[in-house]
Amino acid sequence: MMRLLLISLFLGYSLAVSASSPLKPFVPGSYQQILQRYQGRPFILVFWSLDCPPCFEELRLLSRIREQRQNMPLVLVSIDGGEAGIEASETLRQLGLSTVESWLFSEAASPRLLNEVDPAWYGTVPRSYLFDSRQIRQPITGALTKQFLLQWLNRHLESDFPLRK
Repeated sequence: MMRLLLISLFLGYSLAVSASSPLKPFVPGSYQQILQRYQGRPFILVFWSLDCPPCFEELRLLSRIREQRQNMPLVLVSIDGGEAGIEASETLRQLGLSTVESWLFSEAASPRLLNEVDPAWYGTVPRSYLFDSRQIRQPITGALTKQFLLQWLNRHLESDFPLRK
């Protein structure tokens, strides 16, 4: 009886955590899964962390731009690790980004996951990759600027994702 109670409590806790944290676990193979999902289409992939003030500036900028371009193909990945899932989800909700495809490193700043994304990247965030329709990526270390991002969007997405007036 006690064993059944413990199992029930554990399952209830697991469901509560997963319900409060809609971020997908970023594990080996997740990067390739994202690339396959957006194959032939431009998109923006942004890595961020809860411990990164410039990341919050960039996330606020992305949120403001998404208000005008709701279909902007954007993928967010927190490198904080599974234990930060609830806080990362809440942060995205507060910033108006809860509907964006979002992932969370299964293990904080995992060298294996970092290397899978880019062998030249050592975990500095914010780190963004802007992919054109041929999936040629442009890596950016540091927060994206509004001017740069709007120029990129206009060049790569205007026909598919026009600015809402």
